[in-house]
This record gives sequence, C-alpha cells and structure tokens, in this order.
Amino acid sequence: MRFTLYVVVPLILQVFIGLIFIFASRGSGDFVGLGVMLLGMFAIPITAIFNWARARRSPPLPVASMITRTFFHTMIFPALCLALHVLAS
Repeated sequence: MRFTLYVVVPLILQVFIGLIFIFASRGSGDFVGLGVMLLGMFAIPITAIFNWARARRSPPLPVASMITRTFFHTMIFPALCLALHVLAS
C-alpha cells in the first residue's frame, strides 16, 4: 500500500499532467509539448526513484510528513511544465 500511495499515484499524476500540457499546446507553433516530453523523460523517473527510496526508508517517516513531502516533490515537474508554457507563450 505504501508503494502504491507514494510511488505509483504520483507517477500517474505526473504523466497525466504532462499529457495535458502536451495536448494543450498541440498545433500552436511553439515547442512546449516537445519540451514537456523531453523534461518528463528525465523528471518523472527521477521523481519515482526518489519517492521509492523515501518510501523504503527505515524507520519510516510519519504519514502526514510523508504525504506532504511526496506531494511537493511530485509537483516540481508540473511547475516546470507551467514555467515552460508561460515562458514560451
């Protein structure tokens, strides 16, 4: 359960948000979709590995602390995508 909550759910969330940015910028003539895809190729696996290592930590962190840290580390990729979208527009 801990693996699913701290690794799989953030991974799916990042992929979904990345796809939203890719499809939202389709056909507008800028390279935001390509930049998000390139950024996602590196950021999503790195975040998943980081969350996996933290989930396996011994002794485990308190649940509230773990959820907030996972949330904020997961939101780095969408923030970078949003910054790319704002800078390119």
